[in-house]
Amino acid sequence: MPLDKLRTALDGIRDRAARVRGTEPRYALDQEVAAALQVLAASSFAEVPPGFNPGVGQGVPGHDPAVTGVFVVPASNGHVMAMWVEDGRYVTAAGGPFKAQLREIRRKFEEAGWTLVPGSVRVVTARRPGA
Repeated sequence: MPLDKLRTALDGIRDRAARVRGTEPRYALDQEVAAALQVLAASSFAEVPPGFNPGVGQGVPGHDPAVTGVFVVPASNGHVMAMWVEDGRYVTAAGGPFKAQLREIRRKFEEAGWTLVPGSVRVVTARRPGA
């Protein structure tokens, strides 16, 4: 195998190994994020690389079109933000929210007794019971 192809393959393996299901690697041990991922356990989780940003456009550093699924990050005061990401973005090509997927995320949090915070239509902000 040519050296350049071997390097490309090795880079791909490193990238896959650094990804975490459902959140960015730096938040993998966050208690609130872990609790949210348990509530959303039956969901299709995104495989998220370090430095991922679902708000950036295509071709911008941090954009990764391979990321699709539920993505959770910690928010202030013990809250979490959960969103649906498709093709590396948390909005549709037209800039709108992924309504059906967000509705399902809200439903799962409500059924688990989490408090939902009104606000953005593009993400679900929630706080677990007793937190």
